[in-house]
Amino acid sequence: EGSSPSPGTTSFMRRRKLLLWHFLRRVMNRKLLERRLKSIGALLRRQRMELSIADEQLRHLKNEADDARVRSLVSETALADRERRGSDQQARAMYRHHTLLSNEIAELEMQQDELLDQIAVLAEGSDV
Repeated sequence: EGSSPSPGTTSFMRRRKLLLWHFLRRVMNRKLLERRLKSIGALLRRQRMELSIADEQLRHLKNEADDARVRSLVSETALADRERRGSDQQARAMYRHHTLLSNEIAELEMQQDELLDQIAVLAEGSDV
């Protein structure tokens, strides 16, 4: 009947230390995951706010580029054409920035989902 070591034996103490080590590791992993989750959540909020601003700026720059295009067609001057190219260039740059922000948000959302999955796995393991 030696299937479970009795208290005070070296085997019992090793088993107890091992269980404590696994427990502490699980707790620390969960705390680390939760800290990263909060950090990603804060970054997501900032990126979404910046994306909202970029949306407004992009709409404005597109309208400005459209207006410059019409002025260029009507006036057919070198100055109007230069203004059109400048407006188009600004709108394209803002579009690239907007796309970059959208991609960063998508990546952060994936990281957030992965962290939530890891926390769920840890929670399931502690219920056993």
